[in-house]
Parts: sequence; structure tokens; C-alpha cells
Amino acid sequence: MIRWAGGAALFTGGATLLFTLFKAFFMGDLFQSDDAWNIVGAAFVCGMGFGIYKKSRVCAVLLFVLYLSSSILMLHTQDDIASKELVRIVFLYFFARGVIGTFAYHHYIKKTTFQNKESP
Repeated sequence: MIRWAGGAALFTGGATLLFTLFKAFFMGDLFQSDDAWNIVGAAFVCGMGFGIYKKSRVCAVLLFVLYLSSSILMLHTQDDIASKELVRIVFLYFFARGVIGTFAYHHYIKKTTFQNKESP
């Protein structure tokens, strides 16, 4: 679960970065205001993906909340959302599983560490 969530974050962050750079270089002025924010957002998502890969619960929860809130915001601001919602739901699924996986991992580590300390 953790690897899939980290991979999904790196994929979505990397795709955002590539599409933003492609748009900036080939379709308009280099680094308009929205392009700069897209690059910052892509870097943040990739960083959270690396944190999830390193089994960080904070990164998993932050990324899930960020993606969920941006999905809700997109619902209210865009007209053509039907085609993109399936993709958003798939990524939300992976990020939710990443939250579950990181918490389960830390619960397992805590449980096994506690059991090892009790046994002689």
C-alpha cells in the first residue's frame, strides 16, 4: 500500500511538472504565474511521495488532505469534470491506502518492538 501511494504521488507530481514545463516552453511565455505555482505544487507532491515511501504518516495524511481538498475545489470551479473524476478517484484511493498503510506499518513496528522488549 505504501509503495503504491508513493508511486502514485511521484507519478502525479512528475506528470504535472512535465506538462507544466511543456506548456511553458512550447505554448507560451516561460513561467507565467500559474506555471510557477504548478511547479511548486508538483515539487510538494513529489516530496510527499518520497515521504510516504519512507513511511511517514504525516506525509501520507498531508497528501491525502491536499488532494481531497483540491478535488473538492475542482468540483466547484470547473464545468467539464466528468472525464477527470475517475482519475481523481483512483489517485484518492491510492493516497487513502497510503494513509492506512503507513499507520498499519507503524502500529506493526510498535507492536513487534514492544513484544521483543518483553521477551527474555
